Amino acid sequence: MADDDNENMDNPEEDYPDETEEIIQEVGIVQKLDQLFAFERDASRLELLVRIPYWIGIGIVMYLYSYILMGAMILQFGTILIAGRRSEIINRCISGYLEYYVNVIGYMLTTTDERPNVIPEPVQIFASRESEE
Repeated sequence: MADDDNENMDNPEEDYPDETEEIIQEVGIVQKLDQLFAFERDASRLELLVRIPYWIGIGIVMYLYSYILMGAMILQFGTILIAGRRSEIINRCISGYLEYYVNVIGYMLTTTDERPNVIPEPVQIFASRESEE
């Protein structure tokens, strides 16, 4: 199994769709990019039952995080108004909420059975845009 991982690391572009391959070449990313909201036909009934208490845990974390977010947005607004620039620390807090939301929303809306962590884990979000050249 470890040999398979090493083979994929030697040529990481091998298993990726064409769009992802272009992004890898442009940005130099060697990590696998997964589409978060891809259609999955198979679904587990047991996972649907496990999902209910998991929703409660994620909901509590999002509820608490949203209060922190509200305070951060007010501070960021004041910082921009007074200093004319953004605070990096406050920006990380706001971005962290958005990253967590994107990370858990697919599970919350039953589009995937892949269970995210209840406590936020760091993720990076990239947008693939069509260029109008």
